Amino acid sequence: MKTNLLVCFLSITSLAFGQRDRKIIKQIDSINSTALIYYDNNDIVKSFNGFNKAKALSENIKDDYGNAIANYNLGNIYDLMQNYIILH
Repeated sequence: MKTNLLVCFLSITSLAFGQRDRKIIKQIDSINSTALIYYDNNDIVKSFNGFNKAKALSENIKDDYGNAIANYNLGNIYDLMQNYIILH
């Protein structure tokens, strides 16, 4: 479901951006996807770095969706870190 929604949104978004920006959006999507895999595998440092990179790229081209995905997942990482600190 998430994948279908993401593909649909990226298709619509790509119409609004130029070809150069579309390539960057694909790169942002790839970075976010890879970072999410790292997150799911508990490789938090690689995940954190990936989402930060995607966030920076998305801010450069004003890609609100890519930025939102990166920020949402960075929030999850910060929450995970806060819970870890509280429990230890």
